[in-house]
Amino acid sequence: MRNREFAVMAQCLTKSLQGFKVQAPLMFLVPLSHTLRGIYFENSSDARAFYVWVFFLPLFIPRKYISFEFGQRICQATGEQCWNADAKDLHHDLIRAIKRDALPFLSKIDTPSDIARAAMALLNPINPYYQQTLAFAHARAGQLVEARIAFDQLVKQIDQAVPWQREMAERALHFSRTLLADPAKAQFQLNEWEVESIRNLGLEKFRSSAV
Repeated sequence: MRNREFAVMAQCLTKSLQGFKVQAPLMFLVPLSHTLRGIYFENSSDARAFYVWVFFLPLFIPRKYISFEFGQRICQATGEQCWNADAKDLHHDLIRAIKRDALPFLSKIDTPSDIARAAMALLNPINPYYQQTLAFAHARAGQLVEARIAFDQLVKQIDQAVPWQREMAERALHFSRTLLADPAKAQFQLNEWEVESIRNLGLEKFRSSAV
């Protein structure tokens, strides 16, 4: 499917789903501030088949693209993950699946503390992404002691031989020092990253003035 087809489909879905805006292939909850919470329509190798993801993405860590570390595919009632654009009852089946799986998933994420809890449940010694999210979410929630502990653990977990992990460690070290010296300045930096992430994702016109 093309983006314009996803856009038409998503606009139809929003008539039955309150609080969503559409920028194909994405539909997401507003107001948009510290976290992007949404549903993403992903193309497959079959021109008429697609996947549907529900996810949330913390924006107070710099972002250039959407990823699904905190996400899952929405399945059909049969358990099949792949959807067909030409299916007879596609609209109604999607609405049912979104209400069944996506809305409960998204309703659990409202505050940075919610993000911290979600990251804590997924901590993985091989992938420092979740530890990074935990640390920055604690910082965004104003939980300074928990944030410092999480940043210390993140730096210990990093493999300095891996360039992207080394970059992650450098950002974490710089930010944790700022957090210790000037918490207000650290919050300002998180706000700036949120604005930057929203701009990078092309969603600036939807940004909440409360960011």
